[in-house]
Amino acid sequence: MANYRRVGKPWRTDPEVLERLRQVEPLHLRRLSGRQIAARLGVSEATIREDLKRLAQLWRERIQGEQAQLRAQIVAELDDTRERALAAAEWDEACERAVLFDTALPADLADAVGGRRAGRVWRDHKGAAQFRGQKAAALNVARQATMDKAKVLGVIESEPVGEIVIRRYVGVPVEDV
Repeated sequence: MANYRRVGKPWRTDPEVLERLRQVEPLHLRRLSGRQIAARLGVSEATIREDLKRLAQLWRERIQGEQAQLRAQIVAELDDTRERALAAAEWDEACERAVLFDTALPADLADAVGGRRAGRVWRDHKGAAQFRGQKAAALNVARQATMDKAKVLGVIESEPVGEIVIRRYVGVPVEDV
């Protein structure tokens, strides 16, 4: 069993260590214990422990760039979801007003959904009109997108305590919340 330490040579430039890391990684991912990996590769458990630390460092480095890109993409999607939900809530409110107060839809909203015909309220033969919008649901989607964005950016941390979830604002004094 090779159980010696190379002093002074960085592990990142040591071909023997790098080759062993390529062998240790799949075995570790298959949930073999450090003892089993050491026996299979003919090295000490201490060597495998060091290799696992090195692998963890390599994995962190490998995903840092991907993680930043993924966070940016998620934030963009959440921003889009929030904007669309707010636009839906605005549309619902305009429709409610048009029905309640017998007014036309604002021109910008009427144009957004198909022109002048969409800007009118249609009434039945008795003169009644109804509109059942989902304004509350749309506003809830916008609120949730805002909360999810804050979590992705690390502004809010959630911690389950029994059946209760405690949310903390990171870097914001409690008095300011």
